[in-house]
Amino acid sequence: MLTLPNLLSFMRAPLALLFLQKNIPLRLLALVAAMLSDFFDGYLARKKQTISRFGSVLDPAMDKFFVYFTLSIFYFEGNLRLSEA
Repeated sequence: MLTLPNLLSFMRAPLALLFLQKNIPLRLLALVAAMLSDFFDGYLARKKQTISRFGSVLDPAMDKFFVYFTLSIFYFEGNLRLSEA
């Protein structure tokens, strides 16, 4: 089901791909856009009463994809190190 809130959730995938560029302002813009899309997709779904089972799975899946993808980029660039306990 393609509703506006679901499209906003899907938008986080291409925003994560912007982290492949080593451009800090572009990465910051992607991060802010991802945060705003995460806020507005839930807000619009509740306000327009377009909450769906698909959207309730899609939203956290896209959140996790964005976070894991960006953390992976930082790790492979050497900007993030895993501690050895």
